[in-house]
Amino acid sequence: MKKNARTYIKQIEELLKLEEYVEDRDFLQHVFENLPSGANEQGKAYFYKGVIFYLKGKNHKAIKNLKKAIKKYPAFDSFPDLHFIIGCAYSSPLGYQEIIKRGIAKVEKETLKALPHFEKVLKIDPNYHKLGEIYGYLGFVYNSQKKKNAAMECFKKALNANIDLEERGYIHEAIGDTFIEENNIDEAKRQYLKAIKYLQDHIDIAILYNEIGSMMGEKKLYSEAVKYFKKALTFSNNVSLPRYKREIEYNTRLLLGLSLKEIGEYKEALFHYQKCKELAKTRKEKKDVDICLKALQARMQHKI
Repeated sequence: MKKNARTYIKQIEELLKLEEYVEDRDFLQHVFENLPSGANEQGKAYFYKGVIFYLKGKNHKAIKNLKKAIKKYPAFDSFPDLHFIIGCAYSSPLGYQEIIKRGIAKVEKETLKALPHFEKVLKIDPNYHKLGEIYGYLGFVYNSQKKKNAAMECFKKALNANIDLEERGYIHEAIGDTFIEENNIDEAKRQYLKAIKYLQDHIDIAILYNEIGSMMGEKKLYSEAVKYFKKALTFSNNVSLPRYKREIEYNTRLLLGLSLKEIGEYKEALFHYQKCKELAKTRKEKKDVDICLKALQARMQHKI
């Protein structure tokens, strides 16, 4: 390693002056104040270099350097902040474009690598100052592994800790998903509405409003369903990614049309079905719209 630890510290200090890293300042100040005493120059250099890559979002390089820091100075393996950063680097949420590029299965496999690092943080320090983030992540992992009781326990601990508002939203969404599996629709709806209060991504919000609308439709509360589908449609209009915008708008209008038909709002239902016909791309989508249109026309003729 050509550069020494002090050089990398100066780079970090410069980065932290930038507005985009303002939320990292307090955490990294805590990290540097608690750095293991006696760490050798090479170990510290790799550690600081890993932190720089992590700040810049270059997670694979961050992980590589942080693991090298442990090799150069084994005492780093008992430093909870190092394992927390590695865990965050593995579990950092990816944008939709990246998920499309790599595939959801590969993304999920990669994020699971964070699990032993977060578990090690809790083993080293059960009262670690970032418990909310750790329990939130563990809850999502246990949930995906069908360990529902363990997941709920972690989610509750995360919500009782100091966590990011959007993360709080995703946790409420995950809890809602669990209640759906238990067929507890009322509690699922309550959790989804809590999630919407915290979420920022219009795709996530539109999808949740559609979920609530669908639940109301299953209970034959069609007027209530229409209300939530219309909210979903409003948020779908603000989605910037064309592929997701089209898919969400198509699904929302189709569901909205079904509920409008059930409450006798045939003209409005027809309007949304016709919009679906314009949006439909796949053979299945076109077939589904045609089926809905025929059912609507039959209902209208029966009324006449």
